[in-house]
Amino acid sequence: MGRYKKIFTEDLDGNIEQVGTLKSTEGIKIVKNLSDKQLEVIKEKKELKEYSKQLGGFIHLMYIKNELLFTGLGLDRSNISRLIYLATYIDYNDREENVLIDYESNNKIKYLSRKDIKKLMGLSDSTFNRFMTDLKEHELLYEANGKFYITNKYFSKGKSSFDKKSYTRVYISTTRKLYKSCSSRMHKKLSYVYQLTPFINYQTNVLCSNPDEHDTDKLNKLGLKDICEILELSDNPKAIFKFEQDLYKITFIVNDKKHYMFSRVIVKGGNGHNDYFVVNPMILYCGSNVGKIKETISWLYFKEKK
Repeated sequence: MGRYKKIFTEDLDGNIEQVGTLKSTEGIKIVKNLSDKQLEVIKEKKELKEYSKQLGGFIHLMYIKNELLFTGLGLDRSNISRLIYLATYIDYNDREENVLIDYESNNKIKYLSRKDIKKLMGLSDSTFNRFMTDLKEHELLYEANGKFYITNKYFSKGKSSFDKKSYTRVYISTTRKLYKSCSSRMHKKLSYVYQLTPFINYQTNVLCSNPDEHDTDKLNKLGLKDICEILELSDNPKAIFKFEQDLYKITFIVNDKKHYMFSRVIVKGGNGHNDYFVVNPMILYCGSNVGKIKETISWLYFKEKK
């Protein structure tokens, strides 16, 4: 047998042409002829993976469409944002599913004790005790064999177990920065935004009543009064104004830039103006278009100097 083999191609008309040679020690890799759409999907997945890596990875948060997050549970509202923050410490579901862990300096896994959790939460003794009791009573947190676990009913890390349900990504490093930037008193305000997750359009992060709509021109955008009504807050103009101003105080720092969790967009024209609201996709995002994420962040001016 010779040291080289000839390589031929055959077109659809049966024409054969030699295109090169191959060493006897080499092999041939068959690559499918992908369509432009398939190539675009591969590109989006690669970009999304890199984007997620920059934000510390993510966990999945399951929700019911057009229904406030965790509604009906009776969970204290302040504890919603605290729960989501704590859930960023769950382990991958192909290991010890949803056990709460952290990593030591040598990258060794450390299971979180109650003392560790209290330190992470940064709450007073009484507030922390109420928080833990609230989660346990609503079967969102449980303890077994000296370890703490978050329910897999709403949270998952790794391959999603919510394939037939609606879920979003919660980015880990930015979610932690956001929580730490808020005082305990602000946790309730932060929870309002998290509760609106089921109303976030999957690509643009615009709050609307039809979040699965592909055509942005057809979005039924929610105004401030709509949002307050969904959250069952006061419809008093002064209360609505204060609510909006409080949400603008929810910020976090990334690369020495201030980012807003919640932003209002006002579009003015000859026929007047309309407004709508967007949630920062550096915290929550369930779409796949990184280009759309970057456009949203820059266009809506989430970033400004410290």
